[in-house]
Amino acid sequence: TATADSDETEEVSDSEDVPVCYDPVLLIDKVVTDVGGDGPDGVVNAAGDIITYEITVTNDGNVTLTNVTITDPLTGL
Repeated sequence: TATADSDETEEVSDSEDVPVCYDPVLLIDKVVTDVGGDGPDGVVNAAGDIITYEITVTNDGNVTLTNVTITDPLTGL
């Protein structure tokens, strides 16, 4: 609200409402970074081979997000 006043006039005011658009966007990307010690192009050829993943979560919206959790049964998260 803006207000104007002078010694010769009464106080006047005006306000303007601006709608705010909330757009929460959560992105997730899961990639293999290593297979059996041979990099991302390695081959799983035996039980017990270790696969390493990288999971990246990005807040791509215009809202602060809270209590963000990641679950992935394959990685144990």
